[in-house]
Amino acid sequence: MITIKNEAELNIMRKAGKVLADVLDMLSEKTKAGVSTKYLDTLAYEYIAKQNGVCSFYKYGGFPGHICISVNEEIVHGIPNASKIIKDGDLVKLDAGVGMGGFHTDAARTVQVGNVSLSAKRIAECAEGSFFEGLKAVKHGAFFSDWGIAVQEFAQKQGFSVVRCLCGHGIGREVHEDPQILNYYSRRTKGKMQSGMTLAFEPMLNAGVYEAKTLGNNWTVVTADGKLSAHYENTVIVTEGGAEIITVNK
Repeated sequence: MITIKNEAELNIMRKAGKVLADVLDMLSEKTKAGVSTKYLDTLAYEYIAKQNGVCSFYKYGGFPGHICISVNEEIVHGIPNASKIIKDGDLVKLDAGVGMGGFHTDAARTVQVGNVSLSAKRIAECAEGSFFEGLKAVKHGAFFSDWGIAVQEFAQKQGFSVVRCLCGHGIGREVHEDPQILNYYSRRTKGKMQSGMTLAFEPMLNAGVYEAKTLGNNWTVVTADGKLSAHYENTVIVTEGGAEIITVNK
């Protein structure tokens, strides 16, 4: 069931969203060649704890990290590891959640480390661009499929494919709530957006085929052909005339 949040609940989520925006800004600056993904995970935990928040992903479904950190061909759910060292030219996906007062927020960024290739730069920019293109379709009364159509058309025009085995989602008291929000058109996408819905929109784009596979750790999802992937996500409140992003700093 899709839940509509009242203003008090939305304010709690706005507060959690501000913490999440701040931690992702900080982590983006700290994501450099030579640091481990575990180091970034620890920074995230310490920052969120100091703000009296909780790391929404920690132990969620058994996930061992405080945040997800996925590199290059890893699409999502990369497990932080002290032996995984970031290198110049890497694309690093930082995906984090912050919980406060019984509510959660979720957002992700793709960080270009040092001297990245032109293809890496293009896909990172396209993932972010597709989010904002899709956001133009978000408002009270819009179809959920309007989002997917906008994202898919934007990405494919630039030569990238949209991951189909993963999607956006509702968020609030749970990290994942109804509805599932596909980043491409599908006949099975039903329903309309309503004011007060809180949704995590998250385009995930691949440089090659859209197919993906899960590694032996049963968490990390990678591109089927080993090519690059990029991810951009924010938690959004649907409003009468559009959308309010609560996980970015203005």
